[in-house]
Amino acid sequence: MSTTQIRERFHTLIDHIDDDRLKNLYNAVADVDTAPSEITDELTNKQKRELEVALSQINDGNVLCHEEAKRQIDEWLSK
Repeated sequence: MSTTQIRERFHTLIDHIDDDRLKNLYNAVADVDTAPSEITDELTNKQKRELEVALSQINDGNVLCHEEAKRQIDEWLSK
């Protein structure tokens, strides 16, 4: 589904939803913005450091796409 189709479906949903359900939908979407900080607040210092290392690796481009990771795993398992 394209981004345009998703937006159109949201607009249709919003136009036809009752007020209480609209408020619930808004709160669910708004919670997405706050969820990461709530999750990281529960992490230990070690987990936070490991997450920072992982994010740094991502920012440095040190990542594999899913297909490449699967290929490497298959290669390792065949040895």
